[in-house]
Amino acid sequence: NARCVGIEKTPEAQKLGKEHAVHCEIILGDALALPFPPKQFDISYSLGLFEHFSLEEQKQFLSEQARVTKNKVLVEVPFKSPHMITIMWFNRNIRGLRGVWADDELFNKKHFRKKFGELPFEYHISATALFMTCWFVLKPKDIDLFLRENHFPRS
Repeated sequence: NARCVGIEKTPEAQKLGKEHAVHCEIILGDALALPFPPKQFDISYSLGLFEHFSLEEQKQFLSEQARVTKNKVLVEVPFKSPHMITIMWFNRNIRGLRGVWADDELFNKKHFRKKFGELPFEYHISATALFMTCWFVLKPKDIDLFLRENHFPRS
């Protein structure tokens, strides 16, 4: 039996989540301070979030995901491809946008490795998302060890 729980930070986002993710429980909360006990979920998954955080917030995010997850942490982020670089440039420079779809951090294997050193991960590029996203699959115990070795306090 699978259980899907989504977390949104604002009531407006929670309302939209409930309208679009009808098979998930959508709750209010903060991804940097998850309101769940340790090892509550077999798998945790994030989409469209990680790339908006600073490096310290990304570490806190990974720490929280590892805390509440037993087996795998999946992080889906925008893929650093010519296509996505062009979209971001166009939205920023031609359309004058800021924030989402204009200033997102773009990822590939090399970029993730540069930010997170020897943190082990599986890497996948999403063809089903038209090569606009990539996935990092991490083990909670590896995240814990990496953060401890890099003197990042656990949440």
